[in-house]
Amino acid sequence: ETGSKSGQKFLITGDGRYFMKTITKSECKFFRKILPQYYQHMRDCKNTLLCRFFGLHRIKPGRMHLLVMTNMFDTDRIIHERYDLKGSTLGRAVTEAEKKNPTVILKDLDFLQSNNKLVLGRERKKTLVAQLETDTRFLETIGVMDYSLLLGVHWRDKPEPL
Repeated sequence: ETGSKSGQKFLITGDGRYFMKTITKSECKFFRKILPQYYQHMRDCKNTLLCRFFGLHRIKPGRMHLLVMTNMFDTDRIIHERYDLKGSTLGRAVTEAEKKNPTVILKDLDFLQSNNKLVLGRERKKTLVAQLETDTRFLETIGVMDYSLLLGVHWRDKPEPL
């Protein structure tokens, strides 16, 4: 279980395949409203970079709303660094104490300060940019302005832990 700046809780299944996030009643209403457009976008854009949602549940005793989604970092490879990139630098760095956590999700300034570069090649870059444009146009049509690109980095030359 982890928390977020918004105060919502994130839970992960034992096998690491799915995340669950508590959401507010108003967020729940929003997800129900956009479901038809979201579903159509997922059907039309097989290579979408948007998170895949699998369920929206309400647990009555505490009136908790729970959103079930895929774990974007569910892979056989070790993800050495994780970034939540919003395209902004204002307040977009983690603290030195947070960096000590091996599962920390770094932010825009952390990525810039790392001097890392994404080397994709011309065709992959073209495909990535086109998909980002398609996804952001979709988000614009449903009124979503606050979104991020989650980036997982696996270093081929970094030794695997035993």
